[in-house]
Amino acid sequence: RSFAVCTLLAATLAFASAPDVKYTQTSVTKFHGGMSMLMKMAGASGPQTSTIMISGNKQRSDTEKNSHIIDLDREVMITIDHKKKEYTEMTFAEFRAMMDKMKNAMAGMKPQTEEKPGAEKVEWKFDVKVDKTGERQTINGYACEKVIVTLKAVGEMKPNAATGEAGGQGGMMVTSTQWMTPKVDGWEESMVFMKKFAEKSGFMSEGGAGASMESMMGSNPQ
Repeated sequence: RSFAVCTLLAATLAFASAPDVKYTQTSVTKFHGGMSMLMKMAGASGPQTSTIMISGNKQRSDTEKNSHIIDLDREVMITIDHKKKEYTEMTFAEFRAMMDKMKNAMAGMKPQTEEKPGAEKVEWKFDVKVDKTGERQTINGYACEKVIVTLKAVGEMKPNAATGEAGGQGGMMVTSTQWMTPKVDGWEESMVFMKKFAEKSGFMSEGGAGASMESMMGSNPQ
């Protein structure tokens, strides 16, 4: 459901007073080679910054393009489009119905785990390495340690003389650099809010959205 800007004020008044928790997070994803050029053309190569505020049973997340509000009391999720000056609402009940519809649609699809006749299976090997560098730095007043997490995924397919398929290897590597600290102000409040949201929206219930997403991902091991 979409609403024009004349009613936008009702959505913004929810955070007119100072929130209980407020923090800003910035994420940067870097690509290399041809993928880097594609992401730059799509305008997705720059840093993504969002500000999160929690006040009682409401949470608001603001980015340059839009804002997202979760209201646990009204059981509604609101998305504000700053460019169009419009907002849309989705109730928790509508969210559950949408996820149920997706789950039913996925249940009717043919599983993708079946191999083509005569085709060789690809064997995957995964390796995860966590490197505590010992490098320390104070960031926004918090004592942090630099940790580098490296994930390698290598797939190998053996040659198949019957089909003429050549064997080979392929894979990918993802490196994540993180500055870790034992405790951050507001983190506990954020976790409490998200637990309430999961319970009220039915996300983590049996057959809920969380289970639906797990089922959908499980239908395609890729």
